[in-house]
Amino acid sequence: MKESITRYQFISLIILFEFGSSIIVGLGFEAKQNAWLFILLSMAGGLILYGLFTRFVSFYPDTPFPQVIQILAGPVIGYILVWGYILYFLYISARVLRDFTILISQTILHETPLFAVSLLFMIVVGFACYLGIEVIARSGELFLPYVLLMGGLFLMFVFIMDLPKIERLEPFFNIGVKELLSLVFPRGVSFPFGELIVFAVIFPHLEHPLNSFRYGVIGILISGIILLIISVTILMVLGPTIAMNSTVPLLDTISLVNIQGIIQRMDPIVIIIMVVTGFFKITIFFYGGVTMLQYLFKLPRRKSKGLIGFIGLLVMTVSMLISENIAEHLKEGLEIVPLYVHVPMQMIVPSLLLLLLFIRKRKIQKK
Repeated sequence: MKESITRYQFISLIILFEFGSSIIVGLGFEAKQNAWLFILLSMAGGLILYGLFTRFVSFYPDTPFPQVIQILAGPVIGYILVWGYILYFLYISARVLRDFTILISQTILHETPLFAVSLLFMIVVGFACYLGIEVIARSGELFLPYVLLMGGLFLMFVFIMDLPKIERLEPFFNIGVKELLSLVFPRGVSFPFGELIVFAVIFPHLEHPLNSFRYGVIGILISGIILLIISVTILMVLGPTIAMNSTVPLLDTISLVNIQGIIQRMDPIVIIIMVVTGFFKITIFFYGGVTMLQYLFKLPRRKSKGLIGFIGLLVMTVSMLISENIAEHLKEGLEIVPLYVHVPMQMIVPSLLLLLLFIRKRKIQKK
């Protein structure tokens, strides 16, 4: 029986996914005072990319993503591309897992080894994937209001203390167009907006797959605007230099809150938000990779315990070995991965598949 999710659940997943590791590393701080413009341009590019991803749905609305790849690229090249996306989804899952294990070990579990934190995370992620997309989507629907509420509390406390200073955003437009566009592409477009390519695996489970573009645009706009508000608030509190050099700028911002000595040490609010959004981002990428493996091996979900367990251990191992320290990890994630990993899998391959789709369509029309 086909698993089905509602439009609200789908939008909830997109919002939580987009927050993901963007909450940890921040968004647009490399553009300094122009972070707001960086986010707007990146979001516009992300909407174009998302339109590209959903184009396939209009022709194959109920067809699994790996099958669409094989239909368009042929059995041999399609098989290779399917494996490429499996490795891509699992690799990014491992990277995001490393983001959050470092965060947790540095904030609340100081003496706990990274291995133990990773294992606990992957047990929950693996169990969620075994239960299926319906359970993941219902969880997203349940958690989203609490995440938005806690995010609202963060903003409220920061503004009550009058921490944001508008002058920290001055001077406006102090960056060249060429420099700004070099930041937007590929880094801004690919992270986090271009990563929605993984939702191609989820499109067939929508109640109305043909509406996936409309629902996705709503999710992207909501998450993008919230990320814009949070990033600008952080800049107005910390200033561009501190925000850009901070490991977790959101955490540094909330730590400054101290209202009459009563409301202080609000770090748990941010940590809870980060853990929840991180769980959904890791889970969706992991689900994407596992689902495509199940398709290749023709394994039903209920008989995939061993596969999920093995892949979970593999992802956990990769996350541990991916970099030696957080500085190296962030440098790889912000400088190397966008150009050499995201661009091919988010832009080049989907564009070639779309070209093949149009060629196929024209041949059918001529017949």
